[in-house]
Amino acid sequence: MSSPFQRHLAVAGVPTACSDEPNGLTYRQAREMLRQHDIHGPQCRQWLAAAAYLSAGLDDE
Repeated sequence: MSSPFQRHLAVAGVPTACSDEPNGLTYRQAREMLRQHDIHGPQCRQWLAAAAYLSAGLDDE
């Protein structure tokens, strides 16, 4: 049985483990991170950081 919190394919040098908190996200990285971790929801640091980044409107693109 696999855990829902696992490592995913790397997103342009961003950590991929659900327990790792990413820093220095871009809009595209955050969107991809949400896509990869969408089944985990707010228990996943990757999903939470990407959702916070996108909801704060911090994108420069």
